[in-house]
Amino acid sequence: ATYTCDALGVWRSEELGTKLPSCQPVCGRPARPLPGIIKRIIGGRNAEPGFFPWQALIVVEDMSRVPNDKWFGSGALLSDSWVLTAAHVLRSQRRDKTVIPVSKEHVTVYLALHDVRNKMEAVNRTVERIILHEDFDIQNYNHDIALVKLKEKVTMGKYVMPVCLPQF
Repeated sequence: ATYTCDALGVWRSEELGTKLPSCQPVCGRPARPLPGIIKRIIGGRNAEPGFFPWQALIVVEDMSRVPNDKWFGSGALLSDSWVLTAAHVLRSQRRDKTVIPVSKEHVTVYLALHDVRNKMEAVNRTVERIILHEDFDIQNYNHDIALVKLKEKVTMGKYVMPVCLPQF
């Protein structure tokens, strides 16, 4: 469809009127193609910026946690506001040995991050909501899955892109 700007400053097309089509970035297709990488952690090689634009770093800082008050996990960007991660990343063992979900106020999500030691260049977001699988079992890690809703949407681009999901 071809759009023109009318006298009122509204984009119009003959086919769609003022309804603009949605534009979704192509998922899982890094701007920088992956060279023949050996897909392993040990004995592999360092990834370069942009190779995994859906990768998220989840940082939890909770002073009541045992033994550490700060820990990291990983996630995958599903859309401009949702990240998929493991439920165990978002659980906290307290000093009294109870295990409870972490508070959303203690979680920060980083995207477009290449080096975890340098977060200045990354896109960071606070969390609006955490959803843990209701049957998650900390003993055997069954149902170890969670969703994190970002408080503010991220802008898609070369270094921030959602992971591909199957189409049904």
